Amino acid sequence: MKILSLNFGHDASICFFNEGILIEFNELERETRLKHQLGITSKNITDFLNRINIKFEEVDIVAVSGTQAWGLFHSKDIEIEYNFKNVHKKFDLYFPTWKDNNKIFYPGLNALSSIYKNQIDSRQLVSSHSPIRKFWDTPCADSLNLSETRIKNIFNTYSNSNDLKIKYYQSNFFEPLTIKINGESKPGFYVDHHIAHAYYAGYYALGSSLVATLDGGTDISPYIPGGVYWFDKNKGILPISSHRLPLGAIYDSVASTFNLDCGKLMGLSSYGCPNNFIKYTFTKFKKMYEEGQQINEAFFSEEIKFASAHEDKLIDIGSANKFDFDVGNRDFAIQCAANAQYFVQEIYVDYIGKFCSTINHAIPKLKSVYTTGGFSLNCPTNTKLNQKYPGLKFIPLPGVGDTGLSLGAAVSLCYFFDIRLHPKISNPAYPPSTFDINIKKDHFKKLHKISGNTKIIKEMLSNELLKGRIVCRHSKRSEVGPRALGRRSIIAWAGKDEIRDIINCKKGRENWRPLAPLCMAEDFNNFFVGDPNSCEFMLTISKVISEEIPAVTHVDGTARVQIIDLNSYYNDKELCSIIENIRKKKLPPILINTSFNCAGEPIVETVEDAARSFLKMGFDYLWTDDGLYTFYEVQ
Repeated sequence: MKILSLNFGHDASICFFNEGILIEFNELERETRLKHQLGITSKNITDFLNRINIKFEEVDIVAVSGTQAWGLFHSKDIEIEYNFKNVHKKFDLYFPTWKDNNKIFYPGLNALSSIYKNQIDSRQLVSSHSPIRKFWDTPCADSLNLSETRIKNIFNTYSNSNDLKIKYYQSNFFEPLTIKINGESKPGFYVDHHIAHAYYAGYYALGSSLVATLDGGTDISPYIPGGVYWFDKNKGILPISSHRLPLGAIYDSVASTFNLDCGKLMGLSSYGCPNNFIKYTFTKFKKMYEEGQQINEAFFSEEIKFASAHEDKLIDIGSANKFDFDVGNRDFAIQCAANAQYFVQEIYVDYIGKFCSTINHAIPKLKSVYTTGGFSLNCPTNTKLNQKYPGLKFIPLPGVGDTGLSLGAAVSLCYFFDIRLHPKISNPAYPPSTFDINIKKDHFKKLHKISGNTKIIKEMLSNELLKGRIVCRHSKRSEVGPRALGRRSIIAWAGKDEIRDIINCKKGRENWRPLAPLCMAEDFNNFFVGDPNSCEFMLTISKVISEEIPAVTHVDGTARVQIIDLNSYYNDKELCSIIENIRKKKLPPILINTSFNCAGEPIVETVEDAARSFLKMGFDYLWTDDGLYTFYEVQ
């Protein structure tokens, strides 16, 4: 079966499966250069299919997903109708709930920020409604306050159900539709937003495990903004409980007060400490949550700001004074960030961690917990989960945000149609991404290519990095997700403090934001304290124990480390050689690694994108698979 999968929400993406094999995956923002792109056009789809020599007429079924309660945004020549037609019957599925009224359809236009409104207007996008169920006809519970007995009953119900009953439960996650593109109609299914998140993790899970989802969605129905699921390698995803924790929305709201995104708020929080007042807010939330009261994210974002304004500010003044903060009232913003991070982290760790631990006590074989949804990009929270619950292994993945929805939606249909998955690439950072084709090398005419074989180039680059030179790297196919992991990275040596300021300045980033270190596994314990096995995708934090790498040491003494290793998934021989050359010189073998893009732009995709951004930012070297380039002759 040929499955085309489309995420029409922000961070739009497309993927294609053929008989359970992932053929191609595309983060559209990389191709169109629209950061956090919203929506899909027929041209996006046609170009994608042309690259893999497939026509839309050859597609068997289409999986559709999007940002919950926002509607599905697309060009006018795409039509989406929710219906059950004869064409769906050929899949021989059992859907007794298709004709009920247990759903709400959301157009979602009024919820968008101005940046998405501009995208909609400039690309003349229209919106089709997106469905959300009001009730779930499954054994799952709408609470995290479950006893081991109740948990065992849920698992026993699933375990003792026949395949037909399992399909009946899973039918809650799908809504039949027809999608027409340029006059050609195909059957499809809308796939619930959070189940698509969960199946993204399920694609990479090595065995029976738990999946916890959480993102910025509000509490408008069960399983929004996420829940905890059981992933069975044979049956697929099965819900255990909706958690109703609107933590992502609270974090978003506090960040928007200062015109920051969530990642920047997380970095800003390190310049302060949570004050005592926020603990009263924390207690108030827990009381309301445990009593089953409706949690209003706007109320608690205001509570966080109130707690930050009505007590002495616990700010690292010495560190803060070194940087420029364009956030209005600096100390208030820092205190809000510290309080917000404490609030969402402690609640998530407390409730999700305890709940998964309770499941583990009831079902001892379930020790792995894959965390998905945009909140799983919160590195301190990921670290705290593993520290507080050492009997479990919490595993975030690089495409956990909405980028991964198209992959998850396709996988959900593979399971639903009993198509055996054949993961061609086992590393979640590197499913296929955009092909680097039809490149115009116009910008390379302005650059000088350095001659020399690979060994000479790597030796030269090692020496140049130690002099404080900065290298932009473009290699092979790009990684998936918001964190560059070496293939689309700006790298430098971490031993010079001023390098951080230079990179931030030339990229157009705020100068107070930290940069991440990249090191080989064998060097980790000499410079950091933490779990090196959790550092592969730069989604946890570690304590820095060396004063020799100031450029990657954040003000709170931590770093978001990325491990590379010749024996792991990420076996980047070229970068490993650079690090080994530096180690031979008896200097700290730690590199800076930050994403290769200018501020406000997506990470570069093609080599022409790379050359254009390199020229704009004015760094020292552009290192591609074709060779090394610079502005000048090397002396």
